[in-house]
Amino acid sequence: MINHIKKNQRELTFVSLFVLSAMFTGNIFSDDFSKYNNDEVITHVMETYSRVYSATGRITRTVEADGAKRSNTGKFTVKKPDRLYVEYVGEDHQITVHDGKTLRIFFAEHNKGIYKNTEDMIPMERFILGPEPFFGNVLQLMGKEFTIKLADMTSGNLILKAEPEKPLQLNFILIAINPENWTIQAIEYFDTTNKLVSQTRYYEFKSEGDSLYFPTKTITSTIIQDKLLVETLELSRVQLNYKFNDDIFSVPGNKETEWVLQEDNQ
Repeated sequence: MINHIKKNQRELTFVSLFVLSAMFTGNIFSDDFSKYNNDEVITHVMETYSRVYSATGRITRTVEADGAKRSNTGKFTVKKPDRLYVEYVGEDHQITVHDGKTLRIFFAEHNKGIYKNTEDMIPMERFILGPEPFFGNVLQLMGKEFTIKLADMTSGNLILKAEPEKPLQLNFILIAINPENWTIQAIEYFDTTNKLVSQTRYYEFKSEGDSLYFPTKTITSTIIQDKLLVETLELSRVQLNYKFNDDIFSVPGNKETEWVLQEDNQ
């Protein structure tokens, strides 16, 4: 899964969630978003997601691919800006750790693992595979690497369009935002041929008060090597802004563990 997402040569097997604006599809049903300011929208979203800095709890991951469906359960811990620990137990004992510089996936049964340096990952990879999906704020990753503009409003959601400043495997990203609570509802990634290659949807949030939101059910659909992979993450017993020891983000395994660097062309 660390591999770069390849261009899909066939008809996409899933479609865009958004009824896109005229600049994309000639849609005539867009809502009026003239009262919203581009910078203010981004500021509201960043403020909303800044209020949660860590979380821990139980996790269930379900993956559907090639007609097969498989689920794993375990525990997770995430901490801003870039720390992640996920351990799935059972027959497929697997640990994923991101320490801010390197993403590692350890397969306990074989005492082997793969890793990739964060700086070698494109934004979509970092968002799908790193700690960011748990917090739900893809804007945090973009920084000055993207030009972000308010492009549309449809079904009550504001749509931001993010375009990379430098050539990437992505042409643009669409981000749907609920202006009532400034949470991100969905993210869609389009390749250089403007085909939809990945889509993340946020279905449920844990909320505390009127301003603390953390996604607890996420579904990501991705085209990988011309095949559709659907991953569902469901989080429970979630504790927000939990304090813990950073040792949990250490390299898993032992001195005998075999680590293999995952190259882009693998």
